[in-house]
Amino acid sequence: MTDASAPPLVTAWSVALPLPIPPYDFGVPLGFAGPVPVGCRVVVPWQGDLRVGIVVGAGREAGHRLRDAVGLLDDGPWVSAAFVGALAEESRLSRVPLGLLLSDLVCVGLEPALTHRVRAVQGADLSAFGEDVPTAEWSDGARWTAATLDAVRAQGLLDEEVTVRARTATVVRAREEGASPLTPKQAAAWAWLREHGPAESLSAWASASGSSTSVVTAVTTRGWAERVEVPAPPPELPDAGEPPRPTLDRLPEAEEWRLHGGRPSQRH
Repeated sequence: MTDASAPPLVTAWSVALPLPIPPYDFGVPLGFAGPVPVGCRVVVPWQGDLRVGIVVGAGREAGHRLRDAVGLLDDGPWVSAAFVGALAEESRLSRVPLGLLLSDLVCVGLEPALTHRVRAVQGADLSAFGEDVPTAEWSDGARWTAATLDAVRAQGLLDEEVTVRARTATVVRAREEGASPLTPKQAAAWAWLREHGPAESLSAWASASGSSTSVVTAVTTRGWAERVEVPAPPPELPDAGEPPRPTLDRLPEAEEWRLHGGRPSQRH
């Protein structure tokens, strides 16, 4: 017995890609349950590789098997549903492909660096696709060619996870011990780094500690310091500055006068 008040099950999403094409339909990711995530970014298979697009609505019932979307990248909308609706209406009125408008108006987030993990579906035999194929254990998708993964994906034999790769920065930090002894100058530079580090770079470390670049390089070479990846801080926003002051029009002080020239908005 089914609940008549429950919303119909959506099995496909309409996805706009940042390309001069209309939206295309893709099957919902395996295991997804919930309303259509309009405005969210989604990773879909496209021309043998993966591409990021925006969900713009529910897909239509297709007479053929659709390629399934790989996964969502967002817990909430990347762009609002109102924006998606306005974009679709502008596409209809101007007869410009929705993907082209999306590419022009959404300037960030459609080409993020992705972390892509894959594994073979439990119990699947992928020997028909060659010797070097994904196993039942999660591994980095970059290990295999896009063509190999797409061939396995097309048969429904590939589990995939995609997430946006966190922004990182490389810094230099001190280690508690190294491979060989340090000279007095090198020991002083290492002590400064241990107390005040990590440093953004070798040159920044040398400048702040009052050492030469060769000294801090030697500390790193001898294993007393190392370069590591850390989460990058949020980018600094430019100063907004003072808001512009409106320029008042100087109109003639006469009972009757005629205004001409300029743009209509200026005359009004």
